[in-house]
Amino acid sequence: MHLNLVHLSYIIAAAKTGSITSASVETSISQPTISAAISGMEETYGYSLFVRNRAKGLSLTPTGRHFVLRAQKLLDEASTFHNEALGYGAHIVGEVQVACYYVIAPYILPPIIRELKKQHPGLRVRPHEASLIDVVNTVKEGIADIAITYDMFDDSSVKLEKLLPVRPHVLMSRDHPLADRPSVSLNDLAPHPFVMLDIPGVREYYQTLFRQRGIQPDVQFRARSLELVRSMVGMNMGYSFALLPILSQRSYNGDVIVRRPVSPEVDEAYLCLVSPKQTSVPRKTEVFADICRRSIQQAIEIHSRDMYG
Repeated sequence: MHLNLVHLSYIIAAAKTGSITSASVETSISQPTISAAISGMEETYGYSLFVRNRAKGLSLTPTGRHFVLRAQKLLDEASTFHNEALGYGAHIVGEVQVACYYVIAPYILPPIIRELKKQHPGLRVRPHEASLIDVVNTVKEGIADIAITYDMFDDSSVKLEKLLPVRPHVLMSRDHPLADRPSVSLNDLAPHPFVMLDIPGVREYYQTLFRQRGIQPDVQFRARSLELVRSMVGMNMGYSFALLPILSQRSYNGDVIVRRPVSPEVDEAYLCLVSPKQTSVPRKTEVFADICRRSIQQAIEIHSRDMYG
């Protein structure tokens, strides 16, 4: 059996919908044709793409999941090639698999996707939220075309492009004893309870800030989500830090959170793009990266104008 792009599209439809019946409706192709395409691919390559369950429908095997990801990329590239061959090279279509560190994804991804839809309505983004370590792994494993994260990892097997420096600022309740100060030093903060965002990479970054100055923070609470950190800070259970200038001044509970710069300035971190180390990058990924660079810069500039209240 020769590789058939049309049959690949049937398999992708079955993977997305989870059943041959739904894939048939989506593609307007008969169920036997879709079943035959799946069986033909499985016979050609010698492994199962799906687990078939009468009650639950179709679910991808681990090998099938990798197959579908690669098939989607192949179809995207074929579509781009077709448009360029017709002379419509500026019309980028397809899907970009984007991994993003889950803490910053709500802040970073929406303005990028909105701008991408304006400029290239035929180009879609499939987001993958993950931890700092897993974000890099999704790129290495070929699951994601590109990733957005902090430079808080050490892995020379991927390409890292630093986009923008960000410096930590202090989060505290308006009732905190230090809230009336225009800026706060790490020495000032040390005796007070610290609510730590306890995530690998981020945790070590904040610990290093104190350690470099010979200071031991009083870590009273640890949380793995920024919103839990903000809620505890808003209830005056301690102070914490953030790197991105989030505009919202209230926690989920409605408590007011104030932000103060750290003085003197401490080491900055970088927002960065992570991509595979390869000589050629698909045009759709280049387009996404370019919009990413501009959108992140603009978003941080806008949010930083009224950062401290």
